Amino acid sequence: MTFFTSRPLLAFWCLALALTAVLGLTAAAAPPTQHHVDKLIHMTVFGGLAAVPVAGFRNRVWALGAALALIPFGGLIELGQELVPGRTGSLGDAAANTLGVLAGIAAGWVLRRLRNRPQAA
Repeated sequence: MTFFTSRPLLAFWCLALALTAVLGLTAAAAPPTQHHVDKLIHMTVFGGLAAVPVAGFRNRVWALGAALALIPFGGLIELGQELVPGRTGSLGDAAANTLGVLAGIAAGWVLRRLRNRPQAA
């Protein structure tokens, strides 16, 4: 049974997850905090990460599970930042990650429906 549409999509998603973890735990990659720009960045990154499996995995249960697993993933990154000199974890950032995941799930369902629409003859 194949759970995803294509292996390149799965590889892209796994690479994006790894990159998010590395950048999230690197002091030099801290986003700017002026005017809460960092919250927008968190929402955008986690929204994109959530949209990919929801739109691209064949099995809807696995797709939703993969997207929802990003919520604890984001929380763990915030906890891990407490161990990185020059970084601090934030409940606000964790909330922004969660909101991004929820928005990404919604966007992914829309993309999924568009992708699965019957073609006009």
